[in-house]
Amino acid sequence: MIRFEEVQKSFGQLHVLRGVNLEIEDGHTTAIIGGSGCGKSVLLKHIIGLLHPDEGHVYVNDVDVTRLDVRGLNEVRKKISMVFQNSALFDSLNIGDNLALGLRRHTRLNEMVIREKVKKALSLVNLDGIEKKFPAELSGGMRKRAAIARAVITDPEVILYDEPTTGLDPPRADRINQLIIDLNKQLGVTSIVVTHDMHSVYRVAKSVAMLDGTIRFYGTPDELAKCSEPSVLEFLESARGHEWLNVAPTTEGDSYHATME
Repeated sequence: MIRFEEVQKSFGQLHVLRGVNLEIEDGHTTAIIGGSGCGKSVLLKHIIGLLHPDEGHVYVNDVDVTRLDVRGLNEVRKKISMVFQNSALFDSLNIGDNLALGLRRHTRLNEMVIREKVKKALSLVNLDGIEKKFPAELSGGMRKRAAIARAVITDPEVILYDEPTTGLDPPRADRINQLIIDLNKQLGVTSIVVTHDMHSVYRVAKSVAMLDGTIRFYGTPDELAKCSEPSVLEFLESARGHEWLNVAPTTEGDSYHATME
């Protein structure tokens, strides 16, 4: 689905990506972890062509996005949705219009069909009936779920999550984790989750890639817990001590169900 080959990216004297090689497995959830400023969000922006590598290539469905013009990039972007760290909802639009905006601009669907798609997307994230509410009227967790609804409304093949649980208390964060699992199962999408939340990694991911300029680790969450690579251990110790390692592993899409707020 998505492949990085020797990707390098610098900003002035700051060399952020230093020869990244990574292949994202189709139809599963991959977590990208690493310290602040290691390039996790930069990696996501390369997938949708918001950034271009100084060297190397990025492939989406075997198409080299680093060689595409604007029209070609727009075609690739139609298959990819992004959930931004701070939700990025438009404050001046109600939730229904936030979700409908992309459909109105980039499709020829009539308003009746668009309203039905908005209703269905909100139902998928357990936010039925909030179309007329504005972002300021919602809790932080509800805004996150509304942003996820906006991402799925276009029927994407790939969903990119940038720190989806940031700013949420543990119960609400775990509801977002469960939502990521449920959508992956229901929609069959490929999900990439950039996060520093190790509990989230262990809950949602089938594969984990640790980024520190290059890929320092790639494997399952269980393999991550047992990894003895010094740079990986240092990150895990600073992120969580080791208390999260004492939690029994769960398989992707397990039977856990959280009551939505």
